[in-house]
Amino acid sequence: DNNARNQQMDSNEWCYDQIALQNYILSATQTGKNGGLCDKPGKSPDYYHSCYCLSGFSSSQYGPFFEDEENCNLTILGSVSNIVKPVHPIHNIPVGQALKARTYFQKLTENNK
Repeated sequence: DNNARNQQMDSNEWCYDQIALQNYILSATQTGKNGGLCDKPGKSPDYYHSCYCLSGFSSSQYGPFFEDEENCNLTILGSVSNIVKPVHPIHNIPVGQALKARTYFQKLTENNK
C-alpha cells in the first residue's frame, strides 16, 4: 500500500525517489560533448556540477546509513556498470576516508581525557 509506505519510510531509504534522481542525472546532466556534468539541460558542464551530480548519484545508490560496501542494499538504475563508489552524504568524500577521519578524531578525544 503506497499510503502506508509514505507514512513509514524504511530507514535504509532516502526521503526522495532514488531511481528518479539517477534517471535525471543520467539523462539530463550529461552533455555528450567534452565530458563533465551540468546543472540542467542547456547549461554547460563545470567542475562544481560534475562533483555535485556524482555525489547525488552515489547517495541515491546507497542508503543514508551506509557504512559497509560489502553489506548494503544498492538501488541501481540500469546495469551494475552504473554503480559508483559510495560518498559520505555530509562530508562529500569517500565513505572509507570519512570513517578513518572519525576514528582518528575519536582517538584524539580519548587520549585527551
